[in-house]
Amino acid sequence: MERERSRITRDMHDDLGSRLARVSLLSDLAAQPAGLPAQTIENVPKIAATARETMVAMEEMVWAVDPGQDTLLGMVQFLGRWVEEFAGAANLRCRVDVPTSLPSIALDSTYRQACLLAVKEALRNVTKHAKAREVRLHVEIAQGVLHLEIRDDGRGLPTATEGEPAPTGGRGLRTITQRMRDVGGTMELLRPGSGGTIVSLRLPLPPKGR
Repeated sequence: MERERSRITRDMHDDLGSRLARVSLLSDLAAQPAGLPAQTIENVPKIAATARETMVAMEEMVWAVDPGQDTLLGMVQFLGRWVEEFAGAANLRCRVDVPTSLPSIALDSTYRQACLLAVKEALRNVTKHAKAREVRLHVEIAQGVLHLEIRDDGRGLPTATEGEPAPTGGRGLRTITQRMRDVGGTMELLRPGSGGTIVSLRLPLPPKGR
């Protein structure tokens, strides 16, 4: 199974990656003043943006199925880089707080992908609703539980009581809740006293050496 996953990873990276990179390059070249008529040039940036977004999605899929990434350390490092890149693209300040050392624990692709997709959905909500200036990813491990916290300094949740759980909200937050349930975890939405919103994800970790 690991050999097959490695093969899929290489194929996706080498074939799809090179094709999408070419589309992105050609789109950028075509956007030059002498490249295409004005009415066509208007659509070229959309093509380039779509190609770049697809490349990012492909990189995430490759990471999710790559058996070489089936570790807690690999997942935390990937999430940290992803949050930093997302915040940069959204013009948000970013803080990533992770433990100085992490236990050697294997995580399967389902677990890792659930964490990535939950963090992505939480950050989408920040850009869509929070009107925030800063986002923060905090990672903590205690008593065999992985705690991922996505926090922003936005306008918060007006229906939540300070320090108390808030309603699970719309479809995006319900999706996060379901993804956590699929891997035995939980999602909690909080409004801290200092303002903003906290999406708190807690997931049990498998035993060491698994």
